[in-house]
Amino acid sequence: FPRADQHQHFATYLTGLMTPGGRNNAEGIADRVAGVSGNGADLRQALQHFLTRSPWDAGKVMAECRRLLAGYHAGSPSLW
Repeated sequence: FPRADQHQHFATYLTGLMTPGGRNNAEGIADRVAGVSGNGADLRQALQHFLTRSPWDAGKVMAECRRLLAGYHAGSPSLW
């Protein structure tokens, strides 16, 4: 991501996706992580803006995840 705030919102988005409970839309994620990241209403708006306007390529994100996880699970019989 070209800007630091986009990187932070991406991290918040991923945290929300991996946090159990509720809906995995901008509002649901913001509600779950608001205690850690600040005001819920502001976070909802920021995440919605990030999801609709930030340029990111899902294929590149998944390729980077696979690259990072390949070394982490090397030699163990695990699935991702």
